[in-house]
Formats: sequence, C-alpha cells, structure tokens
Amino acid sequence: DGVTTATLYLVGPDDQPTHVFGITATGFDSDDYYRFARDLDNGIGGSPFTSHYYGGTITVEFSDGTILSGVFDTPYDEPNGARAYFEEAGPNLMFADRPGWYAPVVPRPDASATWSSVPAPPALIGESASTWISAVCYNDGTSLAGASTMIVQIDGQQVCSHNLWVIEPGAYNGWTNDGGLTVRGGRHTVVAFADAVGHVAETDEADNVYARQWAWEPSTVPLQEIVTLPA
Repeated sequence: DGVTTATLYLVGPDDQPTHVFGITATGFDSDDYYRFARDLDNGIGGSPFTSHYYGGTITVEFSDGTILSGVFDTPYDEPNGARAYFEEAGPNLMFADRPGWYAPVVPRPDASATWSSVPAPPALIGESASTWISAVCYNDGTSLAGASTMIVQIDGQQVCSHNLWVIEPGAYNGWTNDGGLTVRGGRHTVVAFADAVGHVAETDEADNVYARQWAWEPSTVPLQEIVTLPA
C-alpha cells in the first residue's frame, strides 16, 4: 500500500469570518486513510453519523501552540472530505450572573453577602464608610484560566483589587464584602475589570469589562446648619 499523506480542510461557519485550515498528517498507509474516511461517513461499525463523527468533535494543536476545537456538522463525502467548524480553545474571562447573585458586581450597605447569596441592596448610604462590594467573574472558555487580577473602580477611581487563583472552565471566582467604603451621595458608575493586568491569554479579550450605575443616598443636612463637604 505504501505511505500516503492525508489532508483535511476545515471551513468556518457562514456567519463568522471564514478560515480554511490545511491539516496534513503523514504516515498513514492507504488502508488507514480508507478506514478513517469510511468511519467519518458511516460511523464505527457501519451505524451512520454516530456522535463520534457526525456532530462529534475534533481538537487540533498547531506547531505555534494554537489549539482549535471543532465540531463535525457534515458526514464525510468523497469530493469534499468532512467539514468541521472550528473555534480557538482557551480560557475566556468575562462577567456573568452567578446563581444567587443580583449582578456580577454588587455594592451593598452591609457585609452580609455570602458566596451563594448576594442580593440587591435595599439602599446605598453615601457620605459614610457603609459600602461593601462583592464581585465575581466567569471562565466562559474551554480551558483553565491562570492566576489573574480583578479590580473595581467607582467613577474611574480604584476601590478594590484582588488576586484570583486559577479558574476552571465554567467556574466563577471573585470575592464578597470588600469594604467599608465611603462613597459620596449621588449616582456613580461602578466598573469591574477581569484580568486587569493582562496575565491571561484569552480567546476573547473584548469582554473583560462590566459597568453599571448605582445611586447612593446623600447625607441629611439639618435645617439652619452649615455643613462642609470635601471637594
């Protein structure tokens, strides 16, 4: 039979930028290649389109270290080969609502939040050290995210910074009850940054920021008294 070279071309989905990857595997003999093609077409044991192939997944690691994972959406056919949709594998830190949390980042007027329960604040009290912040990020990727730093800012001023350990795919990491912080009365923008110093190489670097506005009650000014506040 001799040794032949098999090349599999993989095309991206229609609604995404198209990439064609030529993946060459050497060292197959022709019988091996025939069995590979037959199994893609008919499935192991002749059952058509088993999950191992049709609708199954394949992972390819390139020489530059890039890892792509793909899903076969069509059976093998002789003129066109087998088509798989590929996306880059890796971690992706983002912000998503954790079960039991009102939002990914929640300021509260006390330190009663727990890892499983961070409800919305009944009110936020300004002008006193009575704000505690809980924040959580999520690994939406396909592999482990290494250690990173998450920070929270209020109106552009950093108020929290925590070093986070590794995060498994589909897992959350963060903190509860960092405070008490003094926030002036009024409406303010609270912004969180996942992987704030860029330690983690992610498949999507554009979804690391979460922002939301919250309102703090101002202090009460007694009648006929002069109150001086810092600038």
